[in-house]
Amino acid sequence: MRERISLAVRHLERLPLRVPYPDQAQQVLRMMFTAPLTGNSDLLVDAMGVGKPVVDLFRYAGLKSIALTITAGDAWTAQGKDYRVSNLLLVSRLQALLHSGDLKIAAGLVEAPTLVSELKDFGASFTDHGNPVFGARVGRHDDLVLATAIAAWYAVAGDERRV
Repeated sequence: MRERISLAVRHLERLPLRVPYPDQAQQVLRMMFTAPLTGNSDLLVDAMGVGKPVVDLFRYAGLKSIALTITAGDAWTAQGKDYRVSNLLLVSRLQALLHSGDLKIAAGLVEAPTLVSELKDFGASFTDHGNPVFGARVGRHDDLVLATAIAAWYAVAGDERRV
């Protein structure tokens, strides 16, 4: 039987719109080299959309980032330390942790209400072919939900990723 995993969201930060990517990379670089993250954390970067150039920028800035591309389907694959993970898998792992009470969101976080709001606005719809599509309602955001889902998948899939 798999060991039960409990996760705590202890930091949430949303950068202001229009912050240039090099400035974002420098801010993340500073954060990754500040306790408690120094040498104790993996940096996961959503490689969707403009994400691949952002991953390259982070790597060029000296951040050993792990790119994660969100895909359709219901599985994940690895290419080196980079991953392609289905949206269904990300969302189902996050839902399981939320429903079991194994995902805790620190109440004192400034962005905690935003994450909770995004979780309420997040849902599934289906294509004409019956494939699930996950995301926020029209006009709403899901950045924090996806960031949390990516981190949760990476933590829970730990042993599977090492195979």
